Amino acid sequence: MNFQTERELRDSLYEQFARICKALGSARRFELISLLSQGEHSVEQLARETNMTVANTSQHLQHLKSSRLVLIRRKGVEIYYRLADTTVFNLVQSVQFLANSQLAEVDRIVDELVLARADIRLMPTSELEEAIHTNNILIIDVRPHSEYQYAHIEGAISIPLGQLEAEISTIPTGKKIVVYCRNYYSSLSDHAVKYLGEQGLDVYRLENGFSEWKFQGKEIQSEL
Repeated sequence: MNFQTERELRDSLYEQFARICKALGSARRFELISLLSQGEHSVEQLARETNMTVANTSQHLQHLKSSRLVLIRRKGVEIYYRLADTTVFNLVQSVQFLANSQLAEVDRIVDELVLARADIRLMPTSELEEAIHTNNILIIDVRPHSEYQYAHIEGAISIPLGQLEAEISTIPTGKKIVVYCRNYYSSLSDHAVKYLGEQGLDVYRLENGFSEWKFQGKEIQSEL
């Protein structure tokens, strides 16, 4: 094998590696991947969650699909997207951890989150893991029910944020309540904790979220 051939092969290889970076080189696509790490979504669901048009959402998804980061499932006229495999989920989590450790702007944003949660009691992941099998704790997943069905923390019940007020009478008193949502940056849990606290309940927010729990290899369940 001559040098030119070796050089061409190496260039071709790194070009393929760079395809993944290019596919993720958009804040919108990164958000879509993050949402899909919670479970399968239709194009319409993703468009609502990201405040994009269906057409724009579809374009971004096609970029991700062409790099084999996402796969599709058809059901009638509906198209559902999911992550290609767990390595894509691990990649997104690793990028977030790297950004947290290297980018000062991320530190600034996290500091603002900490200030916004100053009145919210947080429960560390390790503490929840120890208490998960006790009878005096109730774990509430406030993500959309479809995401809960795809996968959730062991023992959690599903009450999406928009249904909390209607379901408040079903939540038992006298128990410590731990609320979680998608990830550390998601605010669904923040709103839920503030509302439940106003109702006089003993409520905590899981310090991180489902993505971090899953990434750490902790127990999860699925209804599918």
